[in-house]
Amino acid sequence: VIFLKQCLLLSFILFLSTVSSKIVVMSLGSLFYVMGHCFDILRMLFDKKGSFFYLCLLEAIAFVLPDFSLYELRTMVVHEIPFQFSALLLLTAYSLALSSVYLAFGGKLLARRDL
Repeated sequence: VIFLKQCLLLSFILFLSTVSSKIVVMSLGSLFYVMGHCFDILRMLFDKKGSFFYLCLLEAIAFVLPDFSLYELRTMVVHEIPFQFSALLLLTAYSLALSSVYLAFGGKLLARRDL
């Protein structure tokens, strides 16, 4: 599961490296990682406050940026929830699909770029 999360992060960083400089890639890659872990917290906050607009906006952003809380197995271990093989397959498909989208967009942008 950690491998899938790191592959997703790496594909986003490779996408960014086709359009920006090294310092911007490192900064946005770190922001991407932190935002991926904060989606669950923000969802609970907006759900508790009753902010429907912000909750919908957050869900729209979640289509582009991944929710790294899906990759955390600690909560399953703490609550003694058995990990199902179908959940691993779904998580693998999600990771591969989103990584493929990032790499495809990066490839298209790199093909248009003058080297």
